[in-house]
Amino acid sequence: MVDPTMFLKPRELRTAMLGTGLVPETMTGLGPRGIDRNFNPTFGPLPLTAVMSMDIARKSKAGAMS
Repeated sequence: MVDPTMFLKPRELRTAMLGTGLVPETMTGLGPRGIDRNFNPTFGPLPLTAVMSMDIARKSKAGAMS
């Protein structure tokens, strides 16, 4: 059984990234984009993050170790 309270919301993920010294860059949704010639669903970026998201972050210069 899936427990929805175990999933992070995009805002919570962004806060967690910032708290560990990462700088969030791109957050975009991921979902179904169409069907290929074999009738398999294809997935790609979407403008909303309601179901699933793809996130990119980089290490901040202040958080970098010398």
